[in-house]
Amino acid sequence: MSFKELLDKYKSGNASIEERKLIEEELNKYEAIEDYLSESYNINFENQASKEETQTETTFIKRSVNKKLREVILVSVSSVFLILFIIYYIISPIIGRFYYNPSSKTVGEYTEDLYYDLKVFTELNLPGYVITGASSESLGFGVHNIYFRD
Repeated sequence: MSFKELLDKYKSGNASIEERKLIEEELNKYEAIEDYLSESYNINFENQASKEETQTETTFIKRSVNKKLREVILVSVSSVFLILFIIYYIISPIIGRFYYNPSSKTVGEYTEDLYYDLKVFTELNLPGYVITGASSESLGFGVHNIYFRD
C-alpha cells in the first residue's frame, strides 16, 4: 500500500492503529525537516518591504488600468453619440428627400403644398366640394397624417 492510500485512510478515519502511528511519524518527520530548512536558510516569506513594494505596484497598476478603462468607455460612448448624431441630423434628412413631403412650401409662400394638391384633386373629382385648409403631421419616412378642413 502506498503512502497516499494510507494518508487517505487516515483522513477518512479508517486506518488501523499501526497505520495511524506510521502516518503521524511521517508528519512529525516532515515538520522537523520544514523547521530545519526554515532555520538554516533563514527564509522570511513575509518580508514587510516586499509587501509595501508590491502594494505600491498594485495601486499603480490599478490606477493605470482604471485610466485606460475610462478612456475606452469615453471613446465608445462618444462614438455611439456621434453615430446617433450623424444618423439623426445628416442621414435622415437625406433619406427624407427621397419621399414626398406634403408639408413643404414650394408653390405658395404661406400654405403647404398639400393644400394645393388636395384643392386640385377635389376640384377635379368632387366638383362643388371646397377645401379651406390642409395640414400634415410627419410620422416617419414617407408616412404622414393628413388633416383638411372643408
